[in-house]
Amino acid sequence: MARFKEKFYVERGPDGDEVEIALIARGSYTYTAGFTSGPPEKCYPSDEDFEYELFTDDGKPWTGTLTTGEEDALRMQAIEALADAEDYEPEYEPDYD
Repeated sequence: MARFKEKFYVERGPDGDEVEIALIARGSYTYTAGFTSGPPEKCYPSDEDFEYELFTDDGKPWTGTLTTGEEDALRMQAIEALADAEDYEPEYEPDYD
Protein backbone atom coordinates (compact mmCIF):
# COMPACT_ATOMS: atom_id res chain seq x y z
CA MET A 1 0.00 0.00 0.00
CA ALA A 2 1.42 3.36 -1.02
CA ARG A 3 0.41 6.49 0.85
CA PHE A 4 0.06 9.92 -0.74
CA LYS A 5 -0.56 13.53 0.24
CA GLU A 6 -1.46 15.90 -2.58
CA LYS A 7 -2.97 19.35 -3.08
CA PHE A 8 -6.18 18.97 -5.07
CA TYR A 9 -8.52 21.61 -6.49
CA VAL A 10 -12.26 21.51 -7.10
CA GLU A 11 -14.39 24.23 -8.63
CA ARG A 12 -17.58 24.89 -6.72
CA GLY A 13 -19.69 27.86 -5.92
CA PRO A 14 -23.19 29.05 -5.09
CA ASP A 15 -25.62 29.87 -7.89
CA GLY A 16 -23.38 28.34 -10.56
CA ASP A 17 -20.50 30.74 -9.92
CA GLU A 18 -17.37 28.61 -10.01
CA VAL A 19 -14.96 29.16 -7.15
CA GLU A 20 -11.74 27.17 -6.91
CA ILE A 21 -11.35 25.35 -3.59
CA ALA A 22 -7.89 24.11 -2.60
CA LEU A 23 -7.96 20.85 -0.65
CA ILE A 24 -5.35 18.55 0.82
CA ALA A 25 -5.92 14.91 -0.12
CA ARG A 26 -4.35 12.20 2.03
CA GLY A 27 -4.83 8.53 1.43
CA SER A 28 -3.55 5.27 0.07
CA TYR A 29 -3.52 3.44 -3.24
CA THR A 30 -2.91 -0.24 -3.93
CA TYR A 31 -3.09 -2.07 -7.23
CA THR A 32 -2.69 -5.80 -7.73
CA ALA A 33 -2.42 -6.97 -11.33
CA GLY A 34 -4.79 -9.65 -12.47
CA PHE A 35 -3.86 -12.85 -14.25
CA THR A 36 -5.84 -13.55 -17.42
CA SER A 37 -3.79 -16.14 -19.26
CA GLY A 38 -3.98 -19.89 -18.96
CA PRO A 39 -6.71 -22.12 -17.58
CA PRO A 40 -9.76 -20.35 -16.13
CA GLU A 41 -9.17 -21.75 -12.64
CA LYS A 42 -5.80 -19.95 -12.54
CA CYS A 43 -7.21 -16.58 -13.68
CA TYR A 44 -8.33 -13.71 -11.48
CA PRO A 45 -9.17 -10.03 -12.03
CA SER A 46 -6.98 -7.10 -11.08
CA ASP A 47 -7.75 -5.36 -7.80
CA GLU A 48 -7.53 -1.66 -6.98
CA ASP A 49 -7.96 -0.05 -3.57
CA PHE A 50 -8.15 3.76 -3.40
CA GLU A 51 -8.95 5.51 -0.13
CA TYR A 52 -8.63 9.19 0.68
CA GLU A 53 -9.62 11.95 3.08
CA LEU A 54 -9.97 15.61 2.11
CA PHE A 55 -9.03 18.58 4.27
CA THR A 56 -9.19 22.34 3.81
CA ASP A 57 -5.98 24.42 3.85
CA ASP A 58 -6.45 25.06 7.58
CA GLY A 59 -6.53 21.31 8.34
CA LYS A 60 -10.26 20.88 8.91
CA PRO A 61 -12.05 17.94 7.30
CA TRP A 62 -13.87 18.92 4.10
CA THR A 63 -17.54 17.99 4.32
CA GLY A 64 -18.26 18.14 0.59
CA THR A 65 -18.28 15.19 -1.78
CA LEU A 66 -16.44 14.73 -5.03
CA THR A 67 -18.17 14.03 -8.30
CA THR A 68 -17.17 10.87 -10.17
CA GLY A 69 -15.02 12.96 -12.52
CA GLU A 70 -13.30 14.72 -9.63
CA GLU A 71 -12.63 11.42 -7.87
CA ASP A 72 -11.16 9.98 -11.09
CA ALA A 73 -8.95 13.08 -11.43
CA LEU A 74 -7.78 12.71 -7.82
CA ARG A 75 -7.00 9.01 -8.37
CA MET A 76 -4.93 9.84 -11.47
CA GLN A 77 -3.12 12.66 -9.65
CA ALA A 78 -2.30 10.31 -6.76
CA ILE A 79 -1.05 7.58 -9.13
CA GLU A 80 1.15 10.08 -10.98
CA ALA A 81 2.56 11.45 -7.72
CA LEU A 82 3.31 7.94 -6.46
CA ALA A 83 4.97 6.98 -9.74
CA ASP A 84 7.20 10.05 -9.48
CA ALA A 85 8.23 9.21 -5.91
CA GLU A 86 11.68 7.64 -5.77
CA ASP A 87 10.75 4.87 -3.35
CA TYR A 88 7.47 3.81 -4.96
CA GLU A 89 7.15 0.35 -6.46
CA PRO A 90 3.74 -0.94 -7.57
CA GLU A 91 2.56 -3.95 -5.60
CA TYR A 92 2.19 -6.62 -8.24
CA GLU A 93 1.47 -10.06 -6.90
CA PRO A 94 1.05 -12.39 -9.87
CA ASP A 95 0.33 -16.04 -9.12
CA TYR A 96 2.67 -18.21 -11.15
CA ASP A 97 1.54 -21.59 -9.78
